[in-house]
Amino acid sequence: LGPLAWGPVGGGYLGLVLASAAAVSLGLLISSFTESQVIAFIVTFLLLFVLFWVDGGSIPWQTPSAILRFISFDEHMSSMARGLITTRDVLYFLSITLLCLMGSFRALERRKWA
Repeated sequence: LGPLAWGPVGGGYLGLVLASAAAVSLGLLISSFTESQVIAFIVTFLLLFVLFWVDGGSIPWQTPSAILRFISFDEHMSSMARGLITTRDVLYFLSITLLCLMGSFRALERRKWA
């Protein structure tokens, strides 16, 4: 089979870790806004489904395809899976993770003092 190409393997693992951190923090944010776990699961599942499967050509909306490609998780993970780790992709996932974690912290703090 030949030697293993460590660039795509390492990039793929890094992409999976970053995407899963963003997905978990997004689910935590949605869960902090709702009282029901079932509603939080359904909204999180639908939002992550859209974020993973949206790209520039598959949805016939009037939204420009560059915007859809920018918000797509798959667009940012595909370059990492090829072994190309860019700061744009890493910052995309880290910013989603940090913003969602800060938002969920604020929502839980607000609920604690209300």
